Amino acid sequence: MSTQDVQADLKGLFRRWRGKYIAVAGDVDGPGTIYYRWQAYGSRECVCLDTKDLDEALEKRARLMETHVHASDRAGYLRALVELGRRAAKELRMLETGVVIPRISECWALFEKSRRRKACAARTMKGYRQRWDVFEGWCSQGVTYLDDVTAGVAEQYVDYLDGGGSGKELTASTVNTHLQALRYVWRIVGPDLGCPFDHLSSRAKKVEGTYRPLEVAELRKLLAGCEDAEVRLLILIGYWTAQRLVDAALLRWEQIDIGRGVITFEPRKTSRLRKLVWVPLMPELAGELGEAGEGYVLPGLAEYYERSAPEVSRSVTRAMTRAKLEADAVGRVGYRSLRSTFVTRMDEAGAPAHVTDSVTGHDSGSMHRRYSKTDVETAREWMARALVDVAKGV
Repeated sequence: MSTQDVQADLKGLFRRWRGKYIAVAGDVDGPGTIYYRWQAYGSRECVCLDTKDLDEALEKRARLMETHVHASDRAGYLRALVELGRRAAKELRMLETGVVIPRISECWALFEKSRRRKACAARTMKGYRQRWDVFEGWCSQGVTYLDDVTAGVAEQYVDYLDGGGSGKELTASTVNTHLQALRYVWRIVGPDLGCPFDHLSSRAKKVEGTYRPLEVAELRKLLAGCEDAEVRLLILIGYWTAQRLVDAALLRWEQIDIGRGVITFEPRKTSRLRKLVWVPLMPELAGELGEAGEGYVLPGLAEYYERSAPEVSRSVTRAMTRAKLEADAVGRVGYRSLRSTFVTRMDEAGAPAHVTDSVTGHDSGSMHRRYSKTDVETAREWMARALVDVAKGV
């Protein structure tokens, strides 16, 4: 635990040294045994935690707070007594019946250790953990055990996500992944309890979530105003390869065969299928890439993506904002606009759908229709080339 984290929650902790009580917050690493003092409706209580180690003291204080009354007034005192009685009754039932109901704070550790859990990639586990941490942080004092989460509580939590209470405006897809993660953890750690999230339907994806293609003039304006060299190259990789952000940002030199003029991708979105996508390395992109190197093509962005993928996406969005690229009736703008641009330009050139899909990695006509935004007038025109060198002269 870092010093900054510790100092945020040291209220009531004191070290006894040479007959005096010294607040731990003022001397985190000082000598002396640690005590915990708190107010209990008109009287001050003090308990020796029998340790000089701060981390151990914090753990002991957490257990102590579950079994002692902490209140500054009569109403708070009575509410604390009711809560302690509720917890005691639950623990007594578990002792009498032998049925152990895990605490929400214990569930993740149980999930990780469970043999019922299917093996999955580290990235998938990280996603499960992040979503469980959000849920655990939301749970109030009255939501301690897994069976405390009723259908009503589950609905309140989803309302919290829908309303942006988590501090971010979550899309329908993100809310759905939260639900999927919670259902899975529930099935593993509480198979006999029933999951309160099962009755909730998936959130419908909004039509306005689609991304519109960009015009050549817009792309040139975007590149001209791009201040970061790696972000600029990331945009060009997206334009010439139609790959998703994760695959473009984490592109490695080993994937690029300059001699054959081919870039090989294994799209991470469909990594479980082990499907490879071969994308022609166009001369315009090859010129922008320059001489072959080792490791990541975009080392700075790759490292940044591993730490904060959404922030890399936002860096492209900010560049588009500076270029004054705006949403319209077709859709909004963002990194995925580059993918939409590729499909649209291929349509305009009259390229067969299966050729376009072989580059984007799509297998279904529905996905092709989602990204293709060709209007009637543009569809009438046949173009000799699908893509133009948007970086020329920029």
